Amino acid sequence: MPNQYLVELAGLHGFDFVVIDCEHGTSEISLLASHIHIARAFGLSVVVRIPGGEKEAIGRILDAGADGLLIPHIRDSSDAEAVVAAAFYPPAGHRGFAAYTPAGSYGLKEPVDLISNRPVIIAMIEEEDGVESAGAIASVPGITGLMVGPADLAVSFGLPGETQHPDVVGATARVHESTRRAGKTVTVITGLPQASSAAFDQGAGIVIFSLSVALNAAFQGLVSSRPSRSVTAQVFHLASDEPEPRSKAPSGRGVTAPQ
Repeated sequence: MPNQYLVELAGLHGFDFVVIDCEHGTSEISLLASHIHIARAFGLSVVVRIPGGEKEAIGRILDAGADGLLIPHIRDSSDAEAVVAAAFYPPAGHRGFAAYTPAGSYGLKEPVDLISNRPVIIAMIEEEDGVESAGAIASVPGITGLMVGPADLAVSFGLPGETQHPDVVGATARVHESTRRAGKTVTVITGLPQASSAAFDQGAGIVIFSLSVALNAAFQGLVSSRPSRSVTAQVFHLASDEPEPRSKAPSGRGVTAPQ
């Protein structure tokens, strides 16, 4: 959901980082770069979910200034090793070195500092074989932590939309246990504050809020505050046999979209 205003708001409200979704979102590299610049101005770290299977994009995304990567559909340790190799400079990987990028402060950062600054890498477990390989994936050097993608995992189990099904919940718990056992960071995605608190209580080190879930909940709360749908509808001539003149001030609730 590309929108620089939302990145700015996240910074103003004290979030630690933002995730920019380039897998399901529409952000191209130039638009991504503008989001990263705004995030930096407001003290936010940036994690980018890369397009599925496009590991060649990793270098460009990191050069644009991203601090971390959220990598979808990691099925085994070889997948994880390939991501680390693409994200790290030699000798740990094969990422091309360029100091004149935003990541290198346009040539002002010392090369040794740029090379030593390794990105956060969160591997997403979204298939059954990834669940079985979670321990091996988490043990790959350079992998920061694991996150279950509940929607895709449910589909993998033949349970589309049933993210709270016992099979999906059980598989998620196994991934979290494997992550902890490897000494890596359990990462959880949610949309509501109470779920975030529960995730931290259960040992998560990173919690990501789904913006669409959070906004839907916020909008539903706002809509529920109106006294009567019929009153609001009549004001706007949506449900009246004899429309009233629009001379009186409208009542109800609305949302203002930024221009």
